[in-house]
Amino acid sequence: MAATLKLRLTPNYPFTLEVEGDAGREMLSFRLCYDFNALALIEEKTGWSLLTGAIFNHLTAGITLTMFWAGVLAYHPEYATDAGRQVLGSMITHRNAAVVSDAVSEAFIKSLPDDQQARIRDAAEAARKAVEAKARGEELAAPSPLASPATPVAA
Repeated sequence: MAATLKLRLTPNYPFTLEVEGDAGREMLSFRLCYDFNALALIEEKTGWSLLTGAIFNHLTAGITLTMFWAGVLAYHPEYATDAGRQVLGSMITHRNAAVVSDAVSEAFIKSLPDDQQARIRDAAEAARKAVEAKARGEELAAPSPLASPATPVAA
């Protein structure tokens, strides 16, 4: 007797994308999921691994689209083809690219264990404060290394 395979979906991040087309503006709802199927697809298509976090320092239009596409697939398999990727890409414009990039980043971070989420959020906050300090002309302390999922916790 053959065993039935059951898909186990990791936590997802609900995301609503406002798009504009011939019929006017509409809101499209997605659920982004960054399980290892998505991570492997992103790595295969971009050459960058999300496990190290380095991909976030190299975001391009193609990488952002690939990350969005891969994150969509677990809950929206109708986009699994190259044509589906093109449809998703047609929804991203200069007007909403930052929203898509932020959603991809947040969905990925939410897929991580709590301690890794905290390290990444702390590093992002420190980087934001450093940029603000630099804008004010203040001298900056040496920056701490970027916290990524692979960054070990200091003892």
